[in-house]
Amino acid sequence: MWEVSDADSKIVLLGSMHVLPKDLDWRTPLLDETMKSSEQVYFEADIGPLGQVGIILKSLALGFTNAQNPSTQRLSATEA
Repeated sequence: MWEVSDADSKIVLLGSMHVLPKDLDWRTPLLDETMKSSEQVYFEADIGPLGQVGIILKSLALGFTNAQNPSTQRLSATEA
């Protein structure tokens, strides 16, 4: 895990291996606590060609964002 921070914010980045043995115990107490105490958690996903088309269509439907009306506020909880 890497921590990036400034005076009022902190971001923790976790590098991961995508293919691990099924029986490997890779989680640690520090990782579990960091995830539990996080306000938001984002995951990378390989969504494939159809998922990419869906993202493009959603982006076009939402249009460009601006500071007064960011596109993230126009997403449902599931979409966000």
